[in-house]
Amino acid sequence: RHGQVDFANFVDAAADVDRFAALGTTEQDANIKFRIDYIKSSGARGFYYPDWNVIQGTENGEVGWIVETKGREWEGTANKDAAAIAWCAGISSRTGEDWRYIRVNQPLFEGAKFDSFQELIDVIEGRVGQAALLQAGDSP
Repeated sequence: RHGQVDFANFVDAAADVDRFAALGTTEQDANIKFRIDYIKSSGARGFYYPDWNVIQGTENGEVGWIVETKGREWEGTANKDAAAIAWCAGISSRTGEDWRYIRVNQPLFEGAKFDSFQELIDVIEGRVGQAALLQAGDSP
């Protein structure tokens, strides 16, 4: 839970985040309406409930992000990632809006200070090295 609060504080303060919402905590929460179906490694159908929706303001307009904050990888994490990527591609194709998925692993997030949501994305996607951020920011 501590990581979820830290992420909420981060996106709330990030100048390039226009708005965000926590999408829920567990599939047992009956009030959660947003889910992505996926295939479990067993072959059974599963329901994935992502953690966050973040709307990022960019020079080219808004980008909708489905964000998963992850303390550790469990069996099936890659299947959920693939399903979320496919969902974003499908919804982008149907609406003409830009939707993307990103998983924020807790060790990376806690290990550096990010000045913007874009900077976090760049590190996760390998465009900026985490070591450079650790040297430039506050040490954990």
